[in-house]
Amino acid sequence: MTPPTDGSADPQSRQVADEIAYLRSRQLQPVFRVMQNVLLWVLTIVSIALICTGQGMAWARGMSHADIRAAVASWSTPADYLHAVGSVNPAAMMMLGILCGIAMPFLRTMVVACGFLQQRNWLHVALSLLVIAIMLLGLWVK
Repeated sequence: MTPPTDGSADPQSRQVADEIAYLRSRQLQPVFRVMQNVLLWVLTIVSIALICTGQGMAWARGMSHADIRAAVASWSTPADYLHAVGSVNPAAMMMLGILCGIAMPFLRTMVVACGFLQQRNWLHVALSLLVIAIMLLGLWVK
């Protein structure tokens, strides 16, 4: 027997169908889930690789911890840091790896916020932006 097509379906089955449709609309879209997982793995691997490469280069060049600290202290502007990265400075490579590790939660939270924005789920967008703001405050408040 086929269900009626005039909208007079069983109220309980209609309620279940509506609830299923609501839950599906609230799921993070598969594209955003894939982006989030790719970001996690790529940034983790890049971060670890940069830190290990920088440390290996420092050991190969016979740099002490004091030499690395002095190199980091000598960067007074972002241009100095970018020049150090361009010249493949071991301290700069390690710092770049640390920056990738720090950037990971920000990027993942932004991807989630974009998914919620696409769903027009304003409460979760606001909560995601609040989390990002708290993370940013944690970087600058001493």
